[in-house]
Amino acid sequence: MLSKTDVHYEVVKKISVISQKGKNKTLELRYVAWNNAYPKYDIRVWIRNDDGSEMCGKGVTLTDEEFYELGVIIDQLKNKDVEQYCDEKDFQQWKKTKIEKPNQNHQNESQDQLKSERDKLKDQLKDQLKKLYKYK
Repeated sequence: MLSKTDVHYEVVKKISVISQKGKNKTLELRYVAWNNAYPKYDIRVWIRNDDGSEMCGKGVTLTDEEFYELGVIIDQLKNKDVEQYCDEKDFQQWKKTKIEKPNQNHQNESQDQLKSERDKLKDQLKDQLKKLYKYK
């Protein structure tokens, strides 16, 4: 197994900053050649030191084919309901812990009011999922 000092990388192209994480830390998409191999798409945290040098943090490396497939998946998700991609059991558990349950005083309210409250919660859930997965 290689140690961190044995790993060599060459940044072929800095494609885009995805997000800023503090003063000197960014999550970036780059095209990187690791250990003199063919370059791959790389999504990773990069830390800039005060002297201008960089250190790489944890991330994921994708071949051209994997990167293309990820793009196809993202395009499909942009046009669909995020809920359908969640495992139903996990989704229901998340929903129970993240969304406020309707107040128990609703027992005497009409069915239309309950349906309205349920629809509101569903819309709130969709909004939270979209924010979570950054899909708009």
